[in-house]
Amino acid sequence: MRPTLPLLVFLAPFAVLLIGVAMIGLPILRVTTGKWSLSRKLVAGTFLAVMVVTLLLLAGSSLNELQNFLLLIGLCAAAFALALMLLFQLEGKVLDRLSANWQEGRLKPVLKLFAGMLSAVVLVYVSGLMTVPVPRIPSPSPSAVGSLRTTVHDLAVFLIELTEPRYLGEDLAMEIRTPQILAGEGFSWGLGIGIQHSTQGDALWQNAQTLGFRGLMVVYPEHGCGVVVLTNSDDGYPVACDVAQRALGGKALWEFF
Repeated sequence: MRPTLPLLVFLAPFAVLLIGVAMIGLPILRVTTGKWSLSRKLVAGTFLAVMVVTLLLLAGSSLNELQNFLLLIGLCAAAFALALMLLFQLEGKVLDRLSANWQEGRLKPVLKLFAGMLSAVVLVYVSGLMTVPVPRIPSPSPSAVGSLRTTVHDLAVFLIELTEPRYLGEDLAMEIRTPQILAGEGFSWGLGIGIQHSTQGDALWQNAQTLGFRGLMVVYPEHGCGVVVLTNSDDGYPVACDVAQRALGGKALWEFF
């Protein structure tokens, strides 16, 4: 998956906490020392403390149910901090090579601040160009999102069961695939399954989405044909829709849902 999402989830509260610490700490520093300047050790310690507090807050939030996402946030935050530190070191050496005129007065601190902000923006942008593996951890507690791990075969068996029930009661199977609520033009929801209405007939469908994986399953009960496509990419849903469209034909409205 692309690390941009977990990185931004970390950076948003991190930035708020850091600004809050700066607004409180800088006046105290001015009163106690008579200076506004910060030592490198103080800056590094502040960043580290705010980073730890941010991770603890995220761990105590509702994200605690998504353990692999929390782990990914921590890994992305650590990689971001390391890369930013290396860029700071490089920028410091570049600024030290500038002429004395450039470093007089307040110009050098302004240049450092600008370079630091630019580095952070560049790293976030670069994270959107990269893909990283999702860390494997023990299965989380069963929940409505992200805890179902299965195979193409098992999902195909499930679709067949909805179409030609052997274990489900006929009444229950019919209720599951009967529209219960409208969800937009050409769409409705059954009991847990999406229904696409088109000139080709009603298609039962559902997409799959979790960290680093996308998929789609579709079946036309009236025609007895269907397809299941699973991908190991955050960008895999258009591919799954294209494969399903080529396999089944008809009007694939689910691609735009």
